[in-house]
Amino acid sequence: MKRMFISLFIILTLSIIGCASQPVPLTQNTRQSSEPKIGIITQKYIGDTLLLQGNIITYPAIEVLQEVKGVVGLRGNIVKGIYIATHTEGSDTFFLPDPNDTKMNNLIGIFFLVKTKKNEVKMAYRNTGAAGGIFKPTTLSPESYRMTEASIESPSNFQQTLIYTGKEGNIIKMTYREYSGNLARPAFTIDVSYDLNDSNIIAFREARLEIIEATNMLIKYKVIKNFN
Repeated sequence: MKRMFISLFIILTLSIIGCASQPVPLTQNTRQSSEPKIGIITQKYIGDTLLLQGNIITYPAIEVLQEVKGVVGLRGNIVKGIYIATHTEGSDTFFLPDPNDTKMNNLIGIFFLVKTKKNEVKMAYRNTGAAGGIFKPTTLSPESYRMTEASIESPSNFQQTLIYTGKEGNIIKMTYREYSGNLARPAFTIDVSYDLNDSNIIAFREARLEIIEATNMLIKYKVIKNFN
C-alpha cells in the first residue's frame, strides 16, 4: 500500500504542476518501541499490556489543526487531519492525506501540502471534476498546523505484546500477540499461564518478568528482559 500511495502521489503531482525537479521518495524511519523500561516496578490491570516491543515505520507528517476555508474551486473546506510526507522535489517536501483516513480521502478532489524552501506550508488542490487540472495553492497560517510524525499500516510494522488476563488461585494468565500492520495475526495469538508456586519469574520466548504482586484485578512486576 505504501508503494501505491507514493506512486499515485508522484503521478498526480507531476500531471498537475509539471515540475522539472526529479521526485525523490522520502526515506522512512524505523523506530523501536519497547515498554516498560527494564527494572522499573510497573502496575497494570486486567486487559492491560504488560510488555510491548516492536518496530514501527514512521514518516514526517503535518497535522492540520483547523479547517482551511476559502480555497478557490473547492466544494467545502479542507478537514482537519494528518498529511504524510511522500517525496521531495528540490528543497520542497510533499505531503498527502493519511491513506487510512477515509473522511479526508472521500472528499471531492486531490489535496496535498507542500513545505517550501522558505519553510512555508501550502495547501494545494486539484479538481477531479469536469474542469480538471486546477492547481490552487493556499498558504496555511502557522497556528493552523503542526509538524509531527505518523505511521501507515504496513507489514513492516511489527509488534509483540504480552497481556494480563487474570488470576485463578496462584495461577496467573496472559495472552501473547504478534501484530503486523496493526492487525493481530490469529496464528500468533497464544494464551499462556504460570504457577507462581513454581517461581515468581515468568518467561515467554526471550522475555522475562519478575512478578511482585498479582490479584484478579491488578499485577505489579518488573521487566528483567524484553522479547529481543
